Amino acid sequence: MKTLKYIIILISYLSLSASSCKKDKTGIDALPAATQEGKNTFGCLVNGEVFIARSRTGFGPPYFACEYGFNSETNSFRFYLRGSDRIQSSNRNTIIISFNGISLISGTRLDIRELQDGYANAIYFKTSIDEFNTNATSKGEITITKLDESKRIISGTFWFDAVNETGEKVEVREGRFDMSYR
Repeated sequence: MKTLKYIIILISYLSLSASSCKKDKTGIDALPAATQEGKNTFGCLVNGEVFIARSRTGFGPPYFACEYGFNSETNSFRFYLRGSDRIQSSNRNTIIISFNGISLISGTRLDIRELQDGYANAIYFKTSIDEFNTNATSKGEITITKLDESKRIISGTFWFDAVNETGEKVEVREGRFDMSYR
């Protein structure tokens, strides 16, 4: 009789445990961790919605990329970071942050504005024809938290505001990346 009680209690406990639903992470909790190991992660919040760049599957372009190095043609350093969040759709949301003429070290913090030497530029593509750009008034910031040139790892954080040609604004917040670069 005691054994039967324990079995019933155990079955009840297991049933309750199995039926409890796991909550999906939302907001900042859903973003990839802010690592510095070259894990190829890229994520942020776009107008409060989670944006996570995915790795490539099958054919087509990669969905994130990072480049940093000296460009002998322009005789300056170049940084390029891109992430897209939709793998199966032709209307991928894409974020690009780039700059020229700046040699990086860990701890470098740059203003994001219009693209010119000394500043970074950011673009958010909502669709292939709806482009939001940073400029002199819609700005942001990128911080390089780690640069390991021997392992070719670059990590950092970013945020920015950008506008399209009709004046509509997009807010990108809590951005983070941890990339192996070419």
